[in-house]
Amino acid sequence: SDDRADPSAADRVRAVTLIANVLSRAAVGQYAILGPKEIPKHWRRFHALWRAGKTVGLVRLYRGSRSRTGRAIYSAAAGADFDRCKGAYQSGVKRGDGPDDPVTFFSRCSGKLDWSIFYVLVGPDKGGTTYLVGLFSPDKNEPLALGERIRRALTAIVMKKPGTARKEPETFEQ
Repeated sequence: SDDRADPSAADRVRAVTLIANVLSRAAVGQYAILGPKEIPKHWRRFHALWRAGKTVGLVRLYRGSRSRTGRAIYSAAAGADFDRCKGAYQSGVKRGDGPDDPVTFFSRCSGKLDWSIFYVLVGPDKGGTTYLVGLFSPDKNEPLALGERIRRALTAIVMKKPGTARKEPETFEQ
């Protein structure tokens, strides 16, 4: 209900910066971030979109999300996917055990147009923002393989605890 058709420039910059860092950390190569004019109308509620292979990535920020649960965000996304599906629809969700664990879920449509979306929902971060990253593809396996790497990278970046130093990689001398 609070979706804006045209997210603010500041939110777009934050989302693009986040996803560039996530893709780098997840070792995703040859991706392109789409400009605002390249985003299809039905995906303009997302703050950033990117493309890698057959997969289109979607990024959405939910500010002030401490009162908005992962279940509410999942339900809204799955409901929108269901409405767009013109065939057989499947969805599922997996919650982590801890409070900082991400929620992952998928939507799949089989029919004239087959598509799959694998979602990762992480947050809220210390500022109260929850992050939703979706991986949309006509190939049902590509989003799953890529999604696990993105989940680990997104969780590490968003849920980084304040005051914790990054562990430097070990170096070995010969």
